[in-house]
Amino acid sequence: MIRKAFWYGALILLAADALMQVLAGWQGDKEWLLLASRMMLGGKTLYVDIFEVDPPLIVWLYTVPVWLSLHVTFLQDYQILVLIGLATAALAVWLGVCLIRLHPAFVDDAQQRKAFALLLAYTLVFFSTQIYFFDRDHVFFVLVFPYLLRFMPSLAGQTIPLRLRITIGVLAGIGFCIKPHTAVVFAIVQLWGLFGQRSRTMLWSMENYIIAAIAAIYLFCVWRFAPDYLTTVLPMAMATYSGFNRKINAYLFIALALVSAGLTFADFRPRHTTPYRRDVYYFIVVCLAFLAYALVGNGWGYTYNPLLCTLLFVSGWVLWEYCWLKRDAQAQGLSARPFVFGVRATAANILLNTIYIILCIGMFFLGNPCGDKECKPDPYLQYMKEHHDRSFGTMALNLRRFTSLARQVPAQWNTRFNHLWMLPQLMLDDPESARKHLWVLEYVALAYAKDLQRRKPDILFVDRSDGIFGYPHFVDIPAFFSRVPEFKEAWSHYRYVSTIDQCDSAEAESKPQKQQPSTRNKPIHIECRYDIYRFIAP
Repeated sequence: MIRKAFWYGALILLAADALMQVLAGWQGDKEWLLLASRMMLGGKTLYVDIFEVDPPLIVWLYTVPVWLSLHVTFLQDYQILVLIGLATAALAVWLGVCLIRLHPAFVDDAQQRKAFALLLAYTLVFFSTQIYFFDRDHVFFVLVFPYLLRFMPSLAGQTIPLRLRITIGVLAGIGFCIKPHTAVVFAIVQLWGLFGQRSRTMLWSMENYIIAAIAAIYLFCVWRFAPDYLTTVLPMAMATYSGFNRKINAYLFIALALVSAGLTFADFRPRHTTPYRRDVYYFIVVCLAFLAYALVGNGWGYTYNPLLCTLLFVSGWVLWEYCWLKRDAQAQGLSARPFVFGVRATAANILLNTIYIILCIGMFFLGNPCGDKECKPDPYLQYMKEHHDRSFGTMALNLRRFTSLARQVPAQWNTRFNHLWMLPQLMLDDPESARKHLWVLEYVALAYAKDLQRRKPDILFVDRSDGIFGYPHFVDIPAFFSRVPEFKEAWSHYRYVSTIDQCDSAEAESKPQKQQPSTRNKPIHIECRYDIYRFIAP
């Protein structure tokens, strides 16, 4: 009875989470990537008319749900994206179950294989919040995880069907091409095979040949169809993207990872030998590989998602090992008490994370999307609707604000930069670095000049916050770019008309009884004030 209740409860939670993912699939950076894909299908050129920092594969992949949404009109593009994500995760779970049938500890235990399928489903679907689900790093994680399972030490001597190996290799090849630094995970796992296992089997495996072939084809496609990524975007990102970071977040996510690992290995004893032990050490290496992958990034939360999900998978694996040790001790007439703490600690780790996701589901379905405050209309959307502008442009650090706006209005987004991710590093540069990065400033300013002269957006939203990332001072973005004469000439046709200031309103709500001084003379929150400039025909 208890077992049935557990299974029903787990499946209901999984279904509720899947429904939340479908309904909230637009959240996070996915909204922009879907919009960029829609623009590309509409005729714009990636890295020329759409300046995206990510490699092109993710945008190319996202064109599938966008194209389908144009023909299956009762579903939104983000809903189709999540449905594709759920189908891909289901495929990964099926591949994992096919592999685990060959594992000595699972081969004769159908019930345990079902539990493994549930753990894998929770790892790939349930433990990822709606913000990260089937975003770049989650796509990478789902596609690559069957490959990581395939090389568990316990499967080393097993004969794996050819079709299964080809499918795993193809998925992993696509996954490792999502971002350049996914190569860190691939390299660490290969090094473990060479030096930890003292074997070249993994390195020269069919799966690796497939991955290499897909990577070569992808590089050719980038060179042929998106050369500006290699010649402009990648050098620019390598020079300046480090300034566009949330590295302070790394402390939080590393702390969460340490808590998860601490609970998992609270009672771990290296002297024990079990059918799971060699795989435990392998999964520790996989966790270290995902940690290295996250540390190479800029501190954004989605880069830590694969690490945290893998740690929870390892918790389930170590839980099975503790249970096996308990049964083995009881079979030998020994006390099982030494293993009770380990069972409870790993179960607590999984339970705590499950409760967190349950709270996320509850808040999504039952909570107020505006928190404790009354929902207010978007002032940017209101302005666009009132003035019936046919096009707009942006000079902003905020990625999501105007992405959401562009998806709600018929006006065209007529500047190529969705956000100025290169600007923080340019502001922080010392004189020597400034000289090195002068080409970045000139490129961005000239690109804006071309957009303003050729496309002539009706209005421009210009960020005028008192600080951007690590630079705690007001930045006059048009003045900064006016060092380039072509931009200065194009900018001369725009006139200031208004300001949308949500910084003042936020402070007024918190302190309504006090007179607010001018925000021009005091620090304000980042990305809450935008000046509006309108095109004036010469």
